Amino acid sequence: MKMSELEPLHVEYTKIQGSAVLRGRYDIKSKLEHEAGYLGALPDNICQYQLLVYVDLSGNKIKEIGNISCLTKLDTLGKISERVYLSENQVSFIYNRTFRGLVSLRNLNLANNKISYIEPYSWSHQKSSILNIQLEGNNLSEVDVTNVTINRHFCNLDYRHNNIENIVNEAGWTLTADDEIVQGGFVDLTENSISGVIDFLNLGFADLKVFGKIYSYRIDLRDASFRCDCRMEPFFQLAESALQVVWRSYYDMYCFSPEQLRHRSIPELIRNKQYDLFICDIPQTKGCPYNCYCYKQPSRDRVVVNCSGHGLDMMPKHVPRNDHPLEIYLDNNIISSLEWRGYLNLTRKLVLSNNSITTIEGRAVNQLQNATEVDLRGNTKINYLPEDIRYLKPSIFIFGELTINCNCSNTWYGEWIKMHENQKGTINNFWCQTERSTKEAAEVVTEELLDCSKASMLPTWIAVTLAVLSTLILGISLIVKVFKYEIYLLFRTLRSKYKTYPDMYYDVYISYDETTDEINKWIMHGLLPALEQDGYRVCIPARDFNVGIPYEDEIADCMGRSKFVLMLFSNNERNVFWDLEWKRAWYLYTRYQIKNIILINFDILDYDSVTHPVLRAFVRLGMSLDFANMKQSLITDIKKKLGCSRRRNRRLKN
Repeated sequence: MKMSELEPLHVEYTKIQGSAVLRGRYDIKSKLEHEAGYLGALPDNICQYQLLVYVDLSGNKIKEIGNISCLTKLDTLGKISERVYLSENQVSFIYNRTFRGLVSLRNLNLANNKISYIEPYSWSHQKSSILNIQLEGNNLSEVDVTNVTINRHFCNLDYRHNNIENIVNEAGWTLTADDEIVQGGFVDLTENSISGVIDFLNLGFADLKVFGKIYSYRIDLRDASFRCDCRMEPFFQLAESALQVVWRSYYDMYCFSPEQLRHRSIPELIRNKQYDLFICDIPQTKGCPYNCYCYKQPSRDRVVVNCSGHGLDMMPKHVPRNDHPLEIYLDNNIISSLEWRGYLNLTRKLVLSNNSITTIEGRAVNQLQNATEVDLRGNTKINYLPEDIRYLKPSIFIFGELTINCNCSNTWYGEWIKMHENQKGTINNFWCQTERSTKEAAEVVTEELLDCSKASMLPTWIAVTLAVLSTLILGISLIVKVFKYEIYLLFRTLRSKYKTYPDMYYDVYISYDETTDEINKWIMHGLLPALEQDGYRVCIPARDFNVGIPYEDEIADCMGRSKFVLMLFSNNERNVFWDLEWKRAWYLYTRYQIKNIILINFDILDYDSVTHPVLRAFVRLGMSLDFANMKQSLITDIKKKLGCSRRRNRRLKN
């Protein structure tokens, strides 16, 4: 049907803000043309016109399209020849439900609006038949991958003249080997701000082998500022097979950075297989040693650390950590030792030629299990090798001329070379300097040649004695570790007998769990009266601490003026003895500022029931008093440990 045969509809404004309705026949195919008007939205009754085929509302003030899926006969939204459907309107969002169900829609023009966001899967409806979509001249700063790789047939998708910087994967779309991708169309992303690196792994291509499935899409990125570095190299290799047989102008992309590759043609680099040029510099902030040059080079599956000729006197302590093997160049420095470093187990190649190495650590050699080359040429002062090296092939190491001092303690050296006679390396020559000052090929130096049978050996009794002493020392160390608190308490008790303590203001400081009624009752009505009746001066925190002074200060003051500290422990010992009173008492006891700690086992706990290591030591040694002893003499036993009270002492003196 020609446009001239369509019934025109008329717009009737209902409000000054831009609301309107349509007037015209419902029963025949119609068209709506209202350009450069004042519409703020689609006409309110547009869904009543089910036979509406053509709509052109360009140059209005429409802010939102809404859901127009009711227009099932709609064929064209806009004049494709002029690219002006809703141009110069104010539409800012496109939702993925907006055009769902419009099975007859072929052409959609949304150019020159203010669109800043397009919801994922907005063009991917399988029932949709939109062939041409114009979105140039909007405000998009990013575009979702689902709105670029549309998995249905289409002709043209135009994103030109936006501000697109990145392609994102907001919906978490993925493409696997089992997924089918239909023949795509032309996606124009030129005249945007795309720069840097397009990370295809984050765009849903978890397996790079499936990346070729989207080659049927013609995606134009010619003017993107590509950063041709190591992150792009895997994708360039995947494109190689396609570029050998396909030439399209929009594949003629150029590198923008790094500087040495600027303006180089990416297809040309790929065709020439110059993948070694795609590297990523690693700065000092990422682990590169100071004044060294580090880079990642995926084409050779390596991370290079180049510190050649920088005056280093030791191997770097740290290098960049990465998922590629390390190649470390430390040649032409003044390094004196091949030392253990944590990164050596990740090192494939280590170059230490022309240094001043005299020492090779055995544990460093053990770290080189994954190495294929260790270059030590030019280190003429190496005359000793650790025995750990015999578990590696000599061909791994490049010594050039190596002369080792050989004696009966390192006859393994000759055996190692002889065992790997065909794996010595083409430029290695291994020699032995014997005690007779003769230079022999390493493989011929044996125990017989060195006459090791006459060498003095340790007598058997010396070896047995050393073994017994070692066992004894180990046993004593273990006992000291397990029973360290018991040993300390015995030592402390013994020394306390020969030490005099000055008179203190208090005879005893009593610490107990005041929240337990039974303990509190026995202290206040049993122990305290019995002690004070005999003249003992007693400090009880609940009674004698001053109000308004910090509790910690009162503990330190009163306990520091006491000769003894009496403490009750029970089932809730963890709640009581890890407090300040216990810590302070143990501190004073270990510094001989109180004479003794008297412990009362209130719940009569056995050794296995006590968790605190110091309390366990008291219980193990029987240095605590049971609350309910069979003789019913607890208070008497406490008085014996306290000795004479201050009042009785004065009487004896008088």
